[in-house]
Amino acid sequence: MSQINQHIKLIIFDLDRTLFDWDEAQQLARNKVNELFAGYLNPAQFWTIYNELHEDLFQSFLDRKLSLNEYRLYRYLKPLQRLGVNDESLATRLNECFLKNVLQSTLFCAGAEDVLNYCQNLDVKLILLTNGPADGQYQKIQRLSLDHWFNAYYISEEKQVAKPESAAFLNICQDFAIQPQECLMVGDDFETDILPAAALGFKIFWVGNQNVMQRAGLKKYRLIELIPYLMQLNGAPNPSGT
Repeated sequence: MSQINQHIKLIIFDLDRTLFDWDEAQQLARNKVNELFAGYLNPAQFWTIYNELHEDLFQSFLDRKLSLNEYRLYRYLKPLQRLGVNDESLATRLNECFLKNVLQSTLFCAGAEDVLNYCQNLDVKLILLTNGPADGQYQKIQRLSLDHWFNAYYISEEKQVAKPESAAFLNICQDFAIQPQECLMVGDDFETDILPAAALGFKIFWVGNQNVMQRAGLKKYRLIELIPYLMQLNGAPNPSGT
């Protein structure tokens, strides 16, 4: 096994939009949901309202203000109600259709398998840190066969703490008896993955959609670029610029 210089002992990966191509899987699942509207609802209107409401509903779930079942119901029921359709049974069917199809996906983000295969040959632990319902995240883990690469999974619902809370990151350090400076966080969400990890002293590697290439002096990379970064870590510039 190769050893990483600068004493990196553990690499933490986010899941959705970092390793799992959530956007593509979500679109395929939404196309199936659209079939259930049966011509009496405009899908574009529905998903516009859904997108407006979803972030707050998901945050309420992460904050344990909504149960999992409430979150999954309301994300469909509330847009329906905005459109004048107060049909809980339809909302339930929409949710079930979405989950069935999105969790069937085996879509990796570009470069993910190459990156994981490379990291597997390093003398480091690989940890998955993800926000979301445990049942859905474990189905993605199973579909992507992530057990082949990862040493442990930290899922917000299961651990009762979500990113960007410091405890979500520091619990990993405590469990593996290492310091934040010995960890590398790889994620796509600037506010949830990158900023909190950097503030705690983690090395960071920001990946994802290339429409935004830089923010607050931090550069965004393609996931596959993690390989040369790890190869050159000793003496190479940190992606955070520090």
